[in-house]
Amino acid sequence: MKNKTYLFIVVSLFLSYKSYAWGERGHSIVASIAKKTLNSNIIDSVQFYLGETTFKEAALWMDEIKSDKTYKHLNNWHYINLEKNQLYEKNSEANIVNKLEEAIDVIKNRKKHPKSEIEFYLKVIFHLVGDIHQPLHAGYASDKGGNTVKVDFFGRYSNLHRVWDTDLIQHNKIGVKNCYELANTLSEKEKKEYQEINVVAWMEESRALLPLVYDVKDNTITLPYANQNSEVIKKQLVKAGIRLAYVLHQAFS
Repeated sequence: MKNKTYLFIVVSLFLSYKSYAWGERGHSIVASIAKKTLNSNIIDSVQFYLGETTFKEAALWMDEIKSDKTYKHLNNWHYINLEKNQLYEKNSEANIVNKLEEAIDVIKNRKKHPKSEIEFYLKVIFHLVGDIHQPLHAGYASDKGGNTVKVDFFGRYSNLHRVWDTDLIQHNKIGVKNCYELANTLSEKEKKEYQEINVVAWMEESRALLPLVYDVKDNTITLPYANQNSEVIKKQLVKAGIRLAYVLHQAFS
């Protein structure tokens, strides 16, 4: 037991603090759902500004440039930290809520901006709509959005943030197909509710899921936890895809 604890600590030192919400698979699913939801005219309009960049590539871009010091100032755009029971208050911080609202406003008023700026903010929207639906991107500053919460993920050491970014998606084999299937079961009322563009409400929805996220006993991810939260993740990815589509639809129709 002593050796296992020591190994846990040693391995934990190599788990760096990164906020890659959903990972490549999750962001790709969001982009795919959005594209499937949009009509061809909107897709063509968006593609005009993205150029040769695909929807999937646009959704991944903000994570892929994290190692480029030129874009270091974008790091805080991926998340917002509020401590437990702390209510959101509007401010001027460079956080996911403010930057996503800013990006949506820019593309809505795209005639006032150069094409290169629209391309940039489209990539921001593609990515941050996904990020804001990952509960730990609206998490607690005290544990850096779950990054410092070390857990045993079926015999492999991880952290709670990574578990929600990638581990659960991979373990439960969540893909485009089963997210499409879930989307097809939504009622018209649910679809209409998901189409409301309200970034603060999206963030608060994610925070409402934090009690489920943190319901980890003895720092160990169990099969019931993985199964239960598989459905939560699929629903969040579907919501993100529908909402991304609606943001694009409203801006380009």
